[in-house]
Amino acid sequence: MMPLTPKLALASLLVSLPLTLSACGDKCPTPDQTCNCSAAAKAGESAAPVSPDGKSTVAEDGTITLPAPDKVGGIPLMKAISDRKSSRAYRPQALSDQMISDLVWVSAGINRPEKGGITIPTAMGSKEIDVYVMTDKGVFFYKSDSHQLIPVEKGDHRSIAGKQEFAAQAPVTLFFVADHARMKPKDEEARKSFGAMTAAYASENVYLYCASKGLATVVRAAIDKDALSALLKLRPEQKLLLAQSVGYAPEE
Repeated sequence: MMPLTPKLALASLLVSLPLTLSACGDKCPTPDQTCNCSAAAKAGESAAPVSPDGKSTVAEDGTITLPAPDKVGGIPLMKAISDRKSSRAYRPQALSDQMISDLVWVSAGINRPEKGGITIPTAMGSKEIDVYVMTDKGVFFYKSDSHQLIPVEKGDHRSIAGKQEFAAQAPVTLFFVADHARMKPKDEEARKSFGAMTAAYASENVYLYCASKGLATVVRAAIDKDALSALLKLRPEQKLLLAQSVGYAPEE
């Protein structure tokens, strides 16, 4: 047998080592399968009181802690875009806690905790969009930094979810609100324009999520903004822009 040169010996050693890929690459301090770099990079997420096992927990004051969003499920992006459509009929079946968690997260949740980045682009990083959720249990404000639903008003108010009759049948309605107080542009017309664009980004994320999960959805502007703004207890600088119905399509 030919004796191993130093180079051949090193190559033989490298071949015998298990190959482990990690997000941190060659900076990993523990180059084996126990690497915790990805967890450390997401340390900001661990601070949020996320509910485990796909179920929500409810505090005494009614605050709902949502399960962590499912960031690995769904179908290929191009398939979701191909399947995206508007639907205006819904079964009364309630959505799961996990689906509600995913819906609010894709709307304006935090996806880069180390920077506070969110799932939609906003002009000058204003992050001006607030998301409110209406179900038969009440109306809630989505608190993105803790991934919680904060109760605003108890009871079933879906009868005023929209001006079209079908709007009251959807088990979930999302409301997209632009908070002009958080917007960096000073010009009022620019704020209106940027807020509308940001709400549209949130809506399209919801459309793609619904296509991925086989849910029915439609975005709506035919809403009684005065009545809903009062129900949501909005401040004068908060502008209600769009509503979006979500639910299961009727069985064929």
